[in-house]
Amino acid sequence: MTSSPTRPAAANLFIVAGDREDITQMDPGSRRVLSNILHLVDKYDLYGKVAYPKKHTNEDVPEFYRITAKTKGLFVNPALTEPFGLTLLEAAASGLPLIATADGGPQDIIGNCHNGILIDPLDQKKMGEAIENVLKDKEKWSMFSRNGALVRIEEALHSKERRDSRPLIFSLKCRRPPRLRSAAATGPLA
Repeated sequence: MTSSPTRPAAANLFIVAGDREDITQMDPGSRRVLSNILHLVDKYDLYGKVAYPKKHTNEDVPEFYRITAKTKGLFVNPALTEPFGLTLLEAAASGLPLIATADGGPQDIIGNCHNGILIDPLDQKKMGEAIENVLKDKEKWSMFSRNGALVRIEEALHSKERRDSRPLIFSLKCRRPPRLRSAAATGPLA
């Protein structure tokens, strides 16, 4: 992400990048990504502003979302493609506004729920602007949060004992969002 004098003051960064024992033992692609993150933390002196837990459980993730929503944060998914977007649905249901790739599932989620901004993950400048836009505009943050918090993920097959490969069936329910009072764009690729 390009540097901005306002970005460090506006938000802290919490990165969930999988579990690891030792960076040197990670697969080459994951090691490269995490090493790049560590270099950027150092380059921009973001110590104390970025967290990247070494380990977490599936049970930890909802708490990560709740804390981030409570502190008026965002869920950013800069993947090149996101076929379904389950993590986006989970984050949205926790009240987090979304900034996500304009490819795959996020198009449907944000397009239907109006709870975030779609971005080109290769355009760092626009991604940074989208993040700043939502963090600085409290009305927009609240609207996206309300719209996302209304997302309901319903598992149609309820059995906890289910051990076969039958697919889970999810439904996405959103309500019609209110319009912002300002003329600022809120739709995809804003």
